[in-house]
Amino acid sequence: MTDQNPQQPPSPLEDLARRVGTMGGVAEAEIRRIIAYLNDEVVPGVRKQSFTALRRAGEQLTRLADELEKGPKR
Repeated sequence: MTDQNPQQPPSPLEDLARRVGTMGGVAEAEIRRIIAYLNDEVVPGVRKQSFTALRRAGEQLTRLADELEKGPKR
């Protein structure tokens, strides 16, 4: 017995579903690339700058405490 129904083109709904599925895969790959970039490039720089800023703030607070100690005593 042979197949009597020749292959029909996909319906518009099936075509839309296929395209959305393809776009979803592309979007997922792009999101993974962005996350990798953030983890590899952005996060280390932000951490380094944060450490530097905290150290500078600590130094300034130490200087402020020294100045307050030297101030007039009541």
